[in-house]
Amino acid sequence: MKKISIIIVAVAVTMYSCKSGGSKIAGVWHAYKLENKLIDSDFAFTQKVIDTLGMGHDDATNIQLYNTANMDSLRKALQVQHDEAFEVQKNEVRNTIFTLKDGGMAILSFNGELDTSKWKLVNNKQLIFTDMKGPEAGDSTVAMDIEQLTDTLLEVRMTKDIDTSFIFFKRESKK
Repeated sequence: MKKISIIIVAVAVTMYSCKSGGSKIAGVWHAYKLENKLIDSDFAFTQKVIDTLGMGHDDATNIQLYNTANMDSLRKALQVQHDEAFEVQKNEVRNTIFTLKDGGMAILSFNGELDTSKWKLVNNKQLIFTDMKGPEAGDSTVAMDIEQLTDTLLEVRMTKDIDTSFIFFKRESKK
């Protein structure tokens, strides 16, 4: 009898833990920042190339290397492309919204593209999306490690191969 009581208590505690964990994270989360060392270093490297392009060469060498002697115009054109790519990346982050509903259903918006999924919280340490169906789904299961979770902030870490991203969300609303 004691063994059955302990099992019932353990099951009840586990069920309550899962329920309260889900309730804490349920709601609408809006991404506002992405940190990724590979992306950041690529943008920094590209900026350095643009800043120094054609420096130290005479016109003949620049024409031979870049097919132009007008390096200022080439740098300006490349800077516009660089800045546009940076803005696209920032906008994709800013336009990412996770709506996590009680009961394990999720609506995910990635830069306007909607997807539905099931979600679960594992030990308040990992957020897992399964059965993703949208155009951005790729692998239909995505796991994110939770770095920080408060009433107003969610920070997750995603790792794929050697690439690690930290994504920061603010809560728009609960449930």
